[in-house]
Amino acid sequence: CCIAQVDAAFKNFTSIYGTTINNDLVLDGKYYIEEDIFFNGDNIIDITNCDLVFADCIGMYFGEETSLRANNSVFRPCEVGGSWRGLYFSGDGNDHIVNECTFKNAEKALYFNKGADGVVSENLFSNCNVGVHVAKDKSFNHPISGNRFVIDDFYPRYPNCYEDTDTGLSYGVLCSNTLMLSEIS
Repeated sequence: CCIAQVDAAFKNFTSIYGTTINNDLVLDGKYYIEEDIFFNGDNIIDITNCDLVFADCIGMYFGEETSLRANNSVFRPCEVGGSWRGLYFSGDGNDHIVNECTFKNAEKALYFNKGADGVVSENLFSNCNVGVHVAKDKSFNHPISGNRFVIDDFYPRYPNCYEDTDTGLSYGVLCSNTLMLSEIS
């Protein structure tokens, strides 16, 4: 049993908010997430000073018009040696900001796909199969800078939550079919 699943300090995200969110949302505190979360509509999701614990192969999906503002938060799997899917952004919608967060054991911690864009700065990616993946973007125009990518002895076995995951390799920043218009440093 996952400690976050039974610890009263952790709120069960899906019990409180459900799996589809269609309005602005401000999160703080500790959350256990056992089902995929879908953010839709022209909304801002503010995740500041949070500890978010995910069940295996579970993640958050941000639709075209939704903007994420994540600051000083931890995104991690339920089990120390486990893994989770990551945050998935799709479409030419609003820009995202992910600043000073920690991502542990994510299959693809931040997956920007089909034109999604965002500032990714000063984050720690610990034992992630892919820290930042940018795919199918004609003009990714924000910097990916000041981040740390760490691999250690506790690297998990990834269950291939995404079909295109290569568990034999790990990447800090992976770009495919993308034109990067700003810095990666």
